[in-house]
Amino acid sequence: MEVEIRRTKIRPARLAEARALLTQREVEFRASRTLSDRGFRADNQHAVAQAQLDAARAMVTRMEVEIRRTKIRAPFPGVLESRTVELGDYVKEGDTVATLVDLDPVIVVGHLTEIERARVQMGQTGTARLATGQEATLRVRYLSANADSATRTFRIELEATNPDLAIIGGVTAEVMLTVGRVSAHRITPALLALDEQGQIGVKTVGEDDKVSFHPIRVLEDGPDGMWVSGLPERVRLISVGHEFVRAGQTVRPVAAEAARAQ
Repeated sequence: MEVEIRRTKIRPARLAEARALLTQREVEFRASRTLSDRGFRADNQHAVAQAQLDAARAMVTRMEVEIRRTKIRAPFPGVLESRTVELGDYVKEGDTVATLVDLDPVIVVGHLTEIERARVQMGQTGTARLATGQEATLRVRYLSANADSATRTFRIELEATNPDLAIIGGVTAEVMLTVGRVSAHRITPALLALDEQGQIGVKTVGEDDKVSFHPIRVLEDGPDGMWVSGLPERVRLISVGHEFVRAGQTVRPVAAEAARAQ
């Protein structure tokens, strides 16, 4: 990206002056060299003419560079977010004249708990679901080595390519990283129970119609139910009346479909 600062008449005038002086110094140097070759000028006087010629050339080069510097070039392509100066404003070296935003790649920033941090690796891929409805494929580019002293969480940065700049900055995103595979069941929280030791689990009925208690681990909780692990691949859950039975009791189970039909 390139922004041009309007050139004033001062710089071109100074450049013309420097070039005129250079022409004069070149004529003087040639004359001095002729006199020096014939022995009519001392070497130190000829050296002065050489130095004056070099100084004139340097001045021309400096003025040409200053004129080229009327264009400010950004080191990366991006979007002009804001311009803090207007035509006629005075700025000095180091002043901010504009803000550029680089949206390719776009960076997603989040924080991990201690347990999550141990399961994530550099270069790992994942997906992000943005509040705008867009989805993006991500790659982990940074993982903090130290926990934040206030929150005890670890900063994570993920990047996604955005060549068409379709993804805008500052949007909320839900990030999903695959850290492993585990067999899980989705159940309603109403089925949860506690055993005598305070473990969380669910009650099931075996082939012998006896009640069993299965401890579980909650993997994810959402509006559509929760995903839990720790259950057999196929299991009969007690959906009604589980709070009235204990493990080891024999019951007469009724399938949910039959119960609804009655």
